[in-house]
Amino acid sequence: IMAQSLTAQTNCAATDSLGLCIFGRSVTEPNTEFIVNALNAACGTNLTKEFFTQLGQETLKLEKEFNERAGFTEKDDELPKFFYDEALPPTNRTARFHAGDVHRIYDLLPS
Repeated sequence: IMAQSLTAQTNCAATDSLGLCIFGRSVTEPNTEFIVNALNAACGTNLTKEFFTQLGQETLKLEKEFNERAGFTEKDDELPKFFYDEALPPTNRTARFHAGDVHRIYDLLPS
C-alpha cells in the first residue's frame, strides 16, 4: 500500500505543481500522456511522460526539505493513540501506519 501511496502522492504533487484543476479528472490517476501533449502544444516543448513523474518526485523532495528546515519531524505527523486503538465505522478499522512508516516512503524516491 505504501508504493501505491507514493504513486498517488507523486501524481498529486505534479498536478498541483502544474496548477491543473482537480475537478476535471482525478489527480491520483491523471492522463499523463494527455497532460504532456497539452504542455508541448502550448509551450512548444518536447516533454515526455517521464517529465510528469520527475516533476512530482522533485516536488515531494522539496516539500520534505522545506518541512525539515521548518523544524517538522516524524513526531509532528504521528496520529493520536486513539486512532490506533479505536476502530471507526463504517469499516471498523484502526490506523495501520505510524509516522515513521509514512516518512520512509521518501526513501523510495530516486536521489
